[in-house]
Amino acid sequence: MNPTAVELIVQSMIRRSRLLDATIVAGLFGSALLVGALYCRAFERSKAPPEPWVRELSAAVAFACGDGFVDPGYAPTPAIASFLEKRIDHVSCAELPGSVPMRPPNFTQALYRYLTLSAGLTWRLLGVSWTKLTILSRSTEYSGSP
Repeated sequence: MNPTAVELIVQSMIRRSRLLDATIVAGLFGSALLVGALYCRAFERSKAPPEPWVRELSAAVAFACGDGFVDPGYAPTPAIASFLEKRIDHVSCAELPGSVPMRPPNFTQALYRYLTLSAGLTWRLLGVSWTKLTILSRSTEYSGSP
């Protein structure tokens, strides 16, 4: 059965409509990516004090260093405390010795388990550094995740 001229015109219009939609989506995505990146860069350069929840990522540091999803506390060592207060950009896993007492994750760490584990996995793969974590934060911002 051969399509009629009307059917061919309708199919052509649908293809053009989809192409236009895809172009609009790509344009919006690119614009959001650019604006988000510029905002993040401006915020990071402002040297604003870290949000209080940043200390909760101590569990991510423990996970990145091979201790599992546990809570070493907010200041298990001076270097980890400085890192969690964002006074230094990176820290070595050697700064989290095995003698540090580990507890089960606290309420906030358990509530944001997947966020914490995502940060921990990123740090395990790339090194424990705020700069390295930027990759994860920007990918979630641009994917539309909260």
